[in-house]
Amino acid sequence: MSVRLKVNDVITTAEREIVILDLDPSKDQAICFEPAINAKELVSIRDLRRKLADGAATSSAGAPARGLLADFEKNSPAYAQFLFNVAVVKRLKQFIHDGKTKREAIKLASETPITLATGQTMLMCSERQAYRLLNLSHDDAIALMPTYVHRGNRVPRYGVRMKEIVLQAIEDHYAIQKSRITLPCLRDIISKQARAEGLLATGSSVSLKYVKSILLHEWNADKDYKRLDPRIAKSAKAVAKQRIRPGAPLNRVEIDTLHLPFFARDEHGIIEEILVMLAIDCETSHPLAWWMMRAKPTSDDTFSCLERAIYPKARLLESLGVKFAVDPFGTIMNVIMDNGQENSKVRFAPLTAVGINPQWTQVNSGNLKPFVERLNRSLKDDLQSLPGCTRFDGKDGARAAEARMDPLLTMGELEHWIVRWLFESWANRNLDRFVTAEYDTSVELGSTPALRWAAYERTQVLPLPPNRADWLRLKFLKSEGKLSAKTGMSFETFKFRGPKLPYLIHQYGPDSAVVFHYDPHDYRAIYIPDKNSGVWTELINSEISTNTPAYSFAFAKAQRKAKKDAQPTSLIARKFSDDLLEKSTEKPSKRQMAETKRKETKERDRRQQAQSKANNNPINHDLAEVMAYDTYIAPDAIEKLAKHKKTDRT
Repeated sequence: MSVRLKVNDVITTAEREIVILDLDPSKDQAICFEPAINAKELVSIRDLRRKLADGAATSSAGAPARGLLADFEKNSPAYAQFLFNVAVVKRLKQFIHDGKTKREAIKLASETPITLATGQTMLMCSERQAYRLLNLSHDDAIALMPTYVHRGNRVPRYGVRMKEIVLQAIEDHYAIQKSRITLPCLRDIISKQARAEGLLATGSSVSLKYVKSILLHEWNADKDYKRLDPRIAKSAKAVAKQRIRPGAPLNRVEIDTLHLPFFARDEHGIIEEILVMLAIDCETSHPLAWWMMRAKPTSDDTFSCLERAIYPKARLLESLGVKFAVDPFGTIMNVIMDNGQENSKVRFAPLTAVGINPQWTQVNSGNLKPFVERLNRSLKDDLQSLPGCTRFDGKDGARAAEARMDPLLTMGELEHWIVRWLFESWANRNLDRFVTAEYDTSVELGSTPALRWAAYERTQVLPLPPNRADWLRLKFLKSEGKLSAKTGMSFETFKFRGPKLPYLIHQYGPDSAVVFHYDPHDYRAIYIPDKNSGVWTELINSEISTNTPAYSFAFAKAQRKAKKDAQPTSLIARKFSDDLLEKSTEKPSKRQMAETKRKETKERDRRQQAQSKANNNPINHDLAEVMAYDTYIAPDAIEKLAKHKKTDRT
């Protein structure tokens, strides 16, 4: 109820309801309108006040006017402005009470700071503002309040229960990995629950702005919190704390595999999966190597890319028709790679033997390899105009159907364009970070990767590549097996023999345990160190020929298994196997078990064999008598043989 009666107030009593149209305190009259009977009447203001005081009537007017001193927080700007206005008016009225005019009072007040009720001192306001405060029609607290305090709502739009509903809905539906619920959908879920609890009227919904405010201020400042895959979020939400400064060429090299958004062609049709592995020097941002692939990369691909980065490639660039200013190469001090399967720690930990320190980062952590990631993005953006590109509006694969209809390039042509872009476009591009880097140095190194590498070549002796033989041995792993004179060396279900097998057996002895070296991506041979010189001696896979490709052990075993499984089984052989299995699992009867005595079985078999022999070969009795008579020899007619003495055969 208002502290005063005002026009448009609705007065409700037990009998009726009236609306105040006008007030005349001098005549103690209030012109009221009664909607029920559509009539006006005069009512005593004193009677209305008495009824309102006794509780016989109620008023529908709002709360008392807001803006009083008690309605504001002590640290709010409105409260501070109110205290300043009060102090200014109090100072001016003191001077006026002493006989000064308004102008003189304002001039005197401007000479010294104004002291507030809190003890704080502030400079005097402008003359225009001072006149404004003095000319107020009344000097109550409302008049001295700043005008902006009456703007907006002083009461929250939604209560505490609404905030609880929003927070619970965020936790149950929105803050989930790869959630399908968007903010508008979340608003609908919250509105439905709020209407069910009676917090909202039928047909109304909670404000989307309110939901966003609760999400950002009460839940988390990051709208994607708990919605992203933690592996991706590490990179997407990473914060660049400091700038990476390698200090010299080849101190830091980053290597990464990029899935190219391109289709290519060959004699068999369309190639849909094309990858390229790139290596970049972080100090100069100059590309060091590339390696094209048509399938998922392996450790052999990583070795090939590193080898191309470490050794000169001028002849290769010339054969590809690429114009280049410098040929960057040399031993890398630190190589940064992710911990994917193609960068196995078992394979690349031995790089330390040639002075290379491998460092692994987590997968999907592009923020830890920023230089090569920027190179990847620029490569896709600059070459997306080539035919066969599936990139559209910055999204890979958006025009896959249209890309199939383009005049597709071959793998060689696509590699040609990629290498040209690396050594002709990117290497000669002005990079902003090189421009800003010159602020704190007295040496002019250039603002392009090619100029920067050339400057370092003139001023420093860059590292040399490792010995070729030492590098090639890094690709091999160690294992141990028995060296057999009959089967050679058995490894991964393959037999390795060769002309050097007798020599190795003579050195190590038959069936002895021997350490050998093998390349997991070349199943054609293994190498056993010579026991005397240490030179690797080659043993060849007995299954290969001179034209056999250099398959990996895993691929060769899979191919062999696939060929075996693809061979059709003979029906006769299958019937024999089934009959053999059936007979092998047949159980003997009780009668058979009773006749298993060894002696009886043996005698029975002999009788059966003798009878069968007699039936097949009957005897002629007449001929038998003649032969027996003609060939009879007396026992004493046989000449005795002389005994021979034993001799020493040796």
